[in-house]
Amino acid sequence: MLYIQKKNQIVILLVFEVLFATSCKKFIEVGSPVTKIDAKAVYDSDASAIAVLNGVYSESCRTLSGTNGISVLLGLTADELDASVYAQEFMHTVYTNSINPKAVPFWDFFYNKIYISNVVIEGLEGTTRISNDVKSILLGEAKFMRAFNYFYLVNLFGSVPLIVKSDYHLSISVPRTDKSGIYEQIIKDLKDAQSLLPLDYMGSDLRTKTPYRVRPNKDAANALLARVYLYTKNWDLSEKLASTVINRSDIFQLEELDKVFLSNSKEAILQWQPVDAGFNTLDGRAFILLDGPNTVNPVLMSDLLYSSFERNDKRKEKWIGTKVTTLGTYHFSYKYRIGQYNANQSLDEYLMVLRLGEQYLIRAEANAHLGKLSLAIEDLNKLRQRAGLTRLLVDDLNVVLNEIEHERQTEMFCEFGHRWLDIKRTDKANQVMGVVTPSKGGVWSTNLQLFPIPINDILSNSNLSQNEGY
Repeated sequence: MLYIQKKNQIVILLVFEVLFATSCKKFIEVGSPVTKIDAKAVYDSDASAIAVLNGVYSESCRTLSGTNGISVLLGLTADELDASVYAQEFMHTVYTNSINPKAVPFWDFFYNKIYISNVVIEGLEGTTRISNDVKSILLGEAKFMRAFNYFYLVNLFGSVPLIVKSDYHLSISVPRTDKSGIYEQIIKDLKDAQSLLPLDYMGSDLRTKTPYRVRPNKDAANALLARVYLYTKNWDLSEKLASTVINRSDIFQLEELDKVFLSNSKEAILQWQPVDAGFNTLDGRAFILLDGPNTVNPVLMSDLLYSSFERNDKRKEKWIGTKVTTLGTYHFSYKYRIGQYNANQSLDEYLMVLRLGEQYLIRAEANAHLGKLSLAIEDLNKLRQRAGLTRLLVDDLNVVLNEIEHERQTEMFCEFGHRWLDIKRTDKANQVMGVVTPSKGGVWSTNLQLFPIPINDILSNSNLSQNEGY
């Protein structure tokens, strides 16, 4: 695991030159590139402590987006994306829902970021050299990011080791913690983040406000916690927290469809600023087909997803691109409109991590389970109205839940794996993937709902067991 590192060093990758080349106001404003920071020296000043979390955000944006990112790989694992003939062998194994335990996506990355969060939390709690306001925000950010990474670990791998200390002598032998225990820690971290983070979006010095929503604030903690409560079926708290975010209408508003993913989007609750020279988001680069599928753009939108949109749904027009070549007609996710750009252009799109549209869907689902069907439909209709669709008029629970599932499919497609997580948490994975996986050339088995634990980690930790079926 990447969280087993020298205790007194934090490895962070900061690509400052890319950020300085853009015309937008930056959230990373530190001098020269930093690759290693001694854990003791980090907490000598506000700037050096802030740089550690900057590194987490920049590396998260790079690693979790693009061809091998969350949206692509989980889209392939689900029924959203198809792999073209240019897909490499590793992507093909994901495409057929058969992941090799020797090459497991995301595990090392998430634990590496958890390790850094642990070091940050311990370092901040033990220092008197950081100003109290900055210390509070950084503690909140570190706990938010630890919760974010554990959310994906528990949903992709099931029960996983719970590591909340940086001592690698202890973490090397930690057994798996039940999913309920992981969620308990996620909820605790997000509650702490709620109390520690400010309502405002803060700039690079954590003292001045910024219009860019590139660092987590109290609303981001509320939004992620609303999702977590939905996943754990705590409908009351899920509805309450989603409403808390939605009711901040002075800050958050549903945008026009072609403005949702822009850097100044009012729908954004949390975005990450791209850090790769010559590109806006790497998701834009991966999805946008300029000349048909190729090694850079090896995935295509599945016919199943394309056909799931209702007639006259503006999301089909605005968020789906079509490329006609001599070899055929291809559809692709076009939520991000800008792939490659030249050095004279600005960064106009940021990677969307949390947004208001999801909060309406969360509240709708929570209210449906609470028996408040009219309120659930009201929230669905807000999204449908934006998409140019007619209002729904239904009052049957099962019908409402099916409409919510469909709306999540057409609203949140190709965004951080929502579809894959949705069909699993609603117990529809076997039903959906039992049909989809054979059509992709694979064989579906219920154990494929969880990724395998990397074999090297099992060999190095005698207390760590493999997921069933691998």
